[in-house]
Amino acid sequence: MKQPITNKRNILIVENQQWQFTKIHDELKKYEDYTLFPNNDDDKKEEYISFIDNVRVWVNENYDFEYRKKALANIEQYIEANAIELIIMDYILGGAHHCLTGIDLADNINAGRGKDNLLPILFLSKTEFTNKEREEGNNVRKKGYNEYCKKFPETSNWLHKGYFGDEILNPAYLKNNVIPSINKTIGISEYQKVINKMGKLLEKSFGAFETTEEHFTSIYEFLISNNTYFFQINNDFKENIMQVELGGELDSKIIKKQYDEINKYTQ
Repeated sequence: MKQPITNKRNILIVENQQWQFTKIHDELKKYEDYTLFPNNDDDKKEEYISFIDNVRVWVNENYDFEYRKKALANIEQYIEANAIELIIMDYILGGAHHCLTGIDLADNINAGRGKDNLLPILFLSKTEFTNKEREEGNNVRKKGYNEYCKKFPETSNWLHKGYFGDEILNPAYLKNNVIPSINKTIGISEYQKVINKMGKLLEKSFGAFETTEEHFTSIYEFLISNNTYFFQINNDFKENIMQVELGGELDSKIIKKQYDEINKYTQ
């Protein structure tokens, strides 16, 4: 299923402890181009409980197989329904020693997606890099990170949670380590790619038009401040850009039509 093109990057946080989920969510929420799941607004906190219950069921092999299978299906449906583009995954998702880990969950999620539709996973855990079970699994059930990376190369990264005393995700640590890793792992949004391409076309057609992949996030704002460009853009495209910047989706047919019109100026 092709995901909609939006101006947000949809990130799923899989964290077993609610207070840590809240801390991670609230820190990342300060970065406005991320849309975070589960929703942690005051009136939506049950969404986290419902989602993490499915995770806790799946990792616990003491539960019935069919019960766990349904829980995994619920997780996968949640990912698809919310067009998730990146998962931030904790390693320990169940307190009991017999429970599977975030590596196992990531493996099962990506195993059924096909090589062209893999989800990048950023493991965020207090488990040290040198932990042998993290690296190698336990040779019985739990998969190790080394095995996961061989199976899904270049789709994951592992970061420490950045503890300073009892504090998780120190703001400076988050800014200098976690955010760059997210941006490197997930890349720019599909919407940003469209914006950059449109900017390059406009620059080629009309002259001085400054755009960078990281900082140019509002084509509509730019256009209305530059009348020369604005009057060359058709009304359907103007309205579509306004809608997407309010949380809507880009219409591929409208985008193609606008590309074609601008390209006329470069012939």
